[in-house]
Amino acid sequence: MLEKKMADKEEAALVAQQELEKKASFFSDLTRSDDMNDKLQHLCDFLKDNTGATGCYIGYLQYPEVAIVEDALENDHLDMDVNKVIKFTHATDDHKYIVGRFLPEN
Repeated sequence: MLEKKMADKEEAALVAQQELEKKASFFSDLTRSDDMNDKLQHLCDFLKDNTGATGCYIGYLQYPEVAIVEDALENDHLDMDVNKVIKFTHATDDHKYIVGRFLPEN
């Protein structure tokens, strides 16, 4: 019985140490990165795994996109007459359906 408790305690300590090393590796990788955009997918996965969240997704604010003609100007594909929306660019596997979609203000 005592040996079992000791083995369980050692295993729990090993798992905790592995988790610490995994987190340290993630943050070390971030600090070495030249472009944080390259790490956004890893950030989604890390946040989900380490916060108990059911999913994670990242987006940015931009004007809504509209259809354009072939000879349109640089920003003609954006409707700058309305409020910006969130365009999702990254998500955990169980929320991939949201990537490329928009969330309006309301």
